[in-house]
Amino acid sequence: MACVYAEFAWRQGWLKPDRVLDAEAYASMRDFVRQWGLRDRVWADVPAAFGPPSVLFGGTNPLYGKTVL
Repeated sequence: MACVYAEFAWRQGWLKPDRVLDAEAYASMRDFVRQWGLRDRVWADVPAAFGPPSVLFGGTNPLYGKTVL
């Protein structure tokens, strides 16, 4: 649900991400994620593999779900 709110906020101009990916970086990440997602991961794996998110929705507890942009 948080990603729906994030998209709405972005379209309204309320959300300003720190960075965005160009087409080449997005394609590279998409290809990497296909293989990376084949095994179970924990929260610490996400920023270790992709760097800090531009936007993070969710608490600080690593056991609870998060939405990252």
